[in-house]
Amino acid sequence: MHLAAGRDWEASRAEPAVRHALQFSEQFVKRHALVIDSLSRAVVEERASSPAMVDADVRAGLDALQATVRTLESGLYYDTRPAGGLAAASLYRRMKALLDDWMRPQSSDLGALKVSEAAAVLEFLVRTHELHGSERPRSRRYLDWLSAMVPRDREKTEDPGRLILP
Repeated sequence: MHLAAGRDWEASRAEPAVRHALQFSEQFVKRHALVIDSLSRAVVEERASSPAMVDADVRAGLDALQATVRTLESGLYYDTRPAGGLAAASLYRRMKALLDDWMRPQSSDLGALKVSEAAAVLEFLVRTHELHGSERPRSRRYLDWLSAMVPRDREKTEDPGRLILP
């Protein structure tokens, strides 16, 4: 209880500029809800298998994945490894495999995710990390928030865009 109250107090002190640094349209969120949900679910699942994971591991994985996708946008393929520890590297591999699957041409009605769209989705996840995370080295504030937003049982999920709700 005190831990949650402390996190809320710390969040209330956050810079308003960070909270409004980049806005994503509702159309963007709806269009990419399945990708956002699958990547968010990967973070929650990785946390379950790596209890020592902290917010900084998630950020290191996201930053490395963003760097890899930016390089891919320029036409080169270079796999940037995260600067964090084993949890960040494991999360990076899991999320990269998902993104690779989303960017592969699919036989369904959904087309392949473009590299520029993947970059935008990753930017969205980084912004949610900035909004709901903490800069403290051992913080799990973002992981706790994400765990609350992503239902554990896929069959019970009726709204894939639940991550977006306040």
